[in-house]
Amino acid sequence: MMYDVIVVGSGPSGSMAAKTCADNGLKVLLLEKESLPRYKTCGGAVSKKALDLIGSLEGLEPKYDIFGARMFTPSLDSLEHKFKDPVTILTFRDPLDNFLVQNAKASGTEIHENEKVEKVDIREECVEVKTTKGSYSAKVIIGADGATSLVAKEAKLRKRWKKSESAICIEAEIELEYHYIEKLIEDEKLIYFYFIEDWGYGWIFPKGNVLSVGIGGMRERIQNLSNSFSNFLNLISNDVQIDLEEHIVKKSGHLIPAGGFDRDIFTDRVLLVGDAAGFVDPFLGEGIYYALASGIKAGEVAAQSIKREDQSKEFLSQYRKKCDEMFNSDLKFALKFAKTVYKHLDFFFYLLKVDPYLYEMYLLTGKGDYSYKEYTQLALKRMPTTLLKILRNAW
Repeated sequence: MMYDVIVVGSGPSGSMAAKTCADNGLKVLLLEKESLPRYKTCGGAVSKKALDLIGSLEGLEPKYDIFGARMFTPSLDSLEHKFKDPVTILTFRDPLDNFLVQNAKASGTEIHENEKVEKVDIREECVEVKTTKGSYSAKVIIGADGATSLVAKEAKLRKRWKKSESAICIEAEIELEYHYIEKLIEDEKLIYFYFIEDWGYGWIFPKGNVLSVGIGGMRERIQNLSNSFSNFLNLISNDVQIDLEEHIVKKSGHLIPAGGFDRDIFTDRVLLVGDAAGFVDPFLGEGIYYALASGIKAGEVAAQSIKREDQSKEFLSQYRKKCDEMFNSDLKFALKFAKTVYKHLDFFFYLLKVDPYLYEMYLLTGKGDYSYKEYTQLALKRMPTTLLKILRNAW
C-alpha cells in the first residue's frame, strides 16, 4: 500500500510530524512497535514553550503545575525561585504520548501499533518499509524512532553516537505514601536538580504520590552510573529512614544524544526528528520541546515535497534550515553554555547565589521566554551589577 508519508515511532516528534502531515492533506501511516499507551523513560516535564506547540491539554491526566525549581550545588548549597504562575507541567509519558497520538489520529493519521519496523529500503522511486506484520511504501519516511533509530541506520545517516556527543541516564518511578513524600521534598510545586557531579546531575520530579528520580551525564565521563544512582537515592533520602530502592515501581536506562552538534538529519526521502536527530538540550537533557518542534518542521517540509513531487536530498535540505531558524542554532549555543558551566560549576552557582536575578532569568530560559543566547547576553550585560554584588558580599 502506498502512503505519502510513513512515520516510525509514536513519541512527541512522531505524533506531531504525523499530525502536521495529515493536516496538510497527506496520507500518513504511523508505525509503533509497542502497544499504546506505552511506558517511556522521561521526567515528563513539559515546558511552556512546548505547551504552546501542543495547544490545549484538555483531557490529559494526570498533570501537575510546577512554579519553579530548586537547584543544589556540588557542595549541597541550594538556590530556589518560585514564580506566581506555572512555568511547566509534569506528567507521565504514556498518557502524554497517547494524547498526542490521538490528536494525530483525529487529523486522519492511520495508526499501527504492535508493529515493529525491521527494514527500510530507500529506493529511487519510493521508500519500502518492512515490518513484523507487512510491507508498505511511501514517498517520504520520517524517523521518529528515538536515539537508537533504525531509520537513521538504514538510511546510512548514522551508525552510532559518539561517547563525547551523548549522555546516559537511569530513571525510576518511586511510589510512596504522602507522609514520606512530604519528608523528602519541601514543596511539591517545585522540581529539584542536584548538580553533585561534574559530569551531569540528578533530579526529582514530584507527581502526586510518585517521584520521578534519575541521574545522568555525558557517557565519556561516567564511570559507574548504577552506583551513582544508588548513591543519589541514599543522598536524597536523608534521614527519612526508608529504603527508596524498595519502592521503585519502574526503572530503566536511556541513551540521550546531546544537541548542538552538526549531524546528518536528512537524505533522499528521509527526515529524522526528535532524539533520532539528536535534538536535545545539552545542559539539562530536555527533549520534548525539540521533539515537537522538529516534528512540525519535518511535517511541513514533507508536505511541501509531496506537493512539488520532489523528495530529493536537495529539496529536503529545507528541513535543516527550518530547524536552525526555530531552535537548532540556539542548541549550538546551548552546547557552548553547557561545556563552560560544567567546567566551572562552583563558580556558576556562586554567581547565581550572589545575584538571584540570574537564576530567575535562567528558569525563564527553560520556560521559553529566553533563548540560551539571549540569556548569556543578558548575563553579560548585567555583569557590572553582579560584580558589585560580589564585592559587597566579600565585604
